[in-house]
Amino acid sequence: MSISRLVQLDGLRTGTAGSRPLRLHNDHRWTVPLIAKAQEDGFIPRPCHLVMFNRHHDTLTPNCLTELQKIRSKGPNLPDLVNLCESHLRPLDDDWIKAAMELGLVDHAVIFGVEDKPPGNEFDFDDHRGQRHRIIVLGSVRNALQHQGDLSDLARCDELRELWSMLGWRQEDEMFTFATGDPKIFLTVDLGCFVVSWREYLFPWPEEVYTTEFLSPSTCWSTKGWTAKTFLDGLLGNAGALDIARDPWFCGGEEKADRILADLNRHVFDGILQLE
Repeated sequence: MSISRLVQLDGLRTGTAGSRPLRLHNDHRWTVPLIAKAQEDGFIPRPCHLVMFNRHHDTLTPNCLTELQKIRSKGPNLPDLVNLCESHLRPLDDDWIKAAMELGLVDHAVIFGVEDKPPGNEFDFDDHRGQRHRIIVLGSVRNALQHQGDLSDLARCDELRELWSMLGWRQEDEMFTFATGDPKIFLTVDLGCFVVSWREYLFPWPEEVYTTEFLSPSTCWSTKGWTAKTFLDGLLGNAGALDIARDPWFCGGEEKADRILADLNRHVFDGILQLE
């Protein structure tokens, strides 16, 4: 299944993030055929767990259920998925996650960095076949790693166990680490997550924000020493593929989107993102 048509439709570029494939493109809804492609190539299972970093949760209910049912009944293929993104999913990129669940591509989703949280940070979604999907919407990783955070609070282990399982995050000798050997997740990042908004202006994060948000170590005893950067390193280690949506319209333009990508590569990914 070729993804070459997405070069014209969504500015797709390919590359590597260490040992895993990297896909860089513009609008997040086009991630749907890229998930299917990664599954076809054996990088991630079908369905997969989706982990996303984004200012927006992208979990509105799609209005094209009939089209989604038709695609799923015959089996998702690239031409149908491309047509879905082009003609049926919302151009605001806010309904693609549930669409991917309706198609049987995504099982559960964890979303970090969200500012416009939907009512209830955790909720179930039943697709048209009655399959239950869990969606968990969180704020910053830094806060989640601190005392009583969703990544550190052993007192709430029963409540948080499903979240930890989705992430491959587990308790070991009263501390936390990433499990190895679990099915690979699909990791996707929206560059609009790294933007400061003020009035009608959008600014890429300055270096001090990266330092505070990604390099400040947790002081909670169960996650002591963990930073958002080392946590993201662990997520990437468990990911079968990395997808990045440039989202230039929410970054303040093409030039700012490129700057954010370069800053993210330098401060968070240690320069491993390489485009062909």
